[in-house]
Amino acid sequence: DIEQNITEAAKSWDDKFKTAIVSHYGEEKGRYLSEQYGHAFPQSYKEHVLPNSAVADIIKLETLSADHKLEMIFYRAQEEEHDSNHVRLKLFHKDHPIHLSDVLPMLENMGLKVLGETPFKVKAADGTVYWVLDFTMLYTGDNVLDTTQRSADFMSTFHQVWENRLENDGFNKLVLKTSLSGRQISVLRAYAKYMRQIGNNFSQAYIENTLNSLPELASSLYNYFHQKFSITEGEIDSLNIIANFEDKLEKVNNLDDDRIIRRFIDLITATSRTNFYQIDLKSKIIDKPKAYISFKFESSLIPDMPLPLPKFEVFVYSPQVEGVHLRGGKVARGGLRWSDRRED
Repeated sequence: DIEQNITEAAKSWDDKFKTAIVSHYGEEKGRYLSEQYGHAFPQSYKEHVLPNSAVADIIKLETLSADHKLEMIFYRAQEEEHDSNHVRLKLFHKDHPIHLSDVLPMLENMGLKVLGETPFKVKAADGTVYWVLDFTMLYTGDNVLDTTQRSADFMSTFHQVWENRLENDGFNKLVLKTSLSGRQISVLRAYAKYMRQIGNNFSQAYIENTLNSLPELASSLYNYFHQKFSITEGEIDSLNIIANFEDKLEKVNNLDDDRIIRRFIDLITATSRTNFYQIDLKSKIIDKPKAYISFKFESSLIPDMPLPLPKFEVFVYSPQVEGVHLRGGKVARGGLRWSDRRED
């Protein structure tokens, strides 16, 4: 045992790395990747990262391509306690480094405070350049964060925000506060946008703060929407659902928060159709949802709607554009009410 320990201690980082990568990939591919990455990592990386962890990084680097330039790992370090608020994020990018100024607002909008960032340039034997950015962060939410349960949704949401398929705003804090995915949260964001269209006085930032302070009710709002429109759910008891909301709202002390939650309930109740569950048939990606969300509202069911009151309104939302189609009757005639985006 002593001889084995001495032999192991005498091995260099490079020796341990070769052993680890061959053990993971097998003899043939392991030797090939060992040649590719054997001299790719700078000394600072070797001092910062264990050889076994380097293999995990290579697994991510090997998935990058010209069409897929970003990968990541979101985790809590083994030395940290399960209920610790300290978490880590590794970003892997091909060709060019990622600027901290681009990443920082995205992480802050997901409830994370960056404590430190360490970049590493990795140059493979074939000349391909990769960048590994290692972030040390503090989760600012008041709930116990389970990174094992929330890692996949966090990474998916981050990736969609990076590609401008989801907006970069405070609604994204709900990803780590609830069990909702980034796309599911976009339903709540779209309803909040529509509130502005019908003259709601609360700003988007205020609505974000309300839902983030009441994550259980935020989840219940999406679940109400899902139960109403998912074809797998069947018939629902709306009266019972509303009664459950009333019970939960009894515990809400802030009157403005109560009003905002009730307006969400009113809008979901007044929604008669949605395209949220439709698949983009033109996309090459299987089961990819459409890039925009549409809600058909029966206007008479929405309290305090501004006049003139149309028969229906169809609200269309995406990160790129939003607008309302007004219908005076069952036949579609009308146009956009207004948009607050200057160049629509």
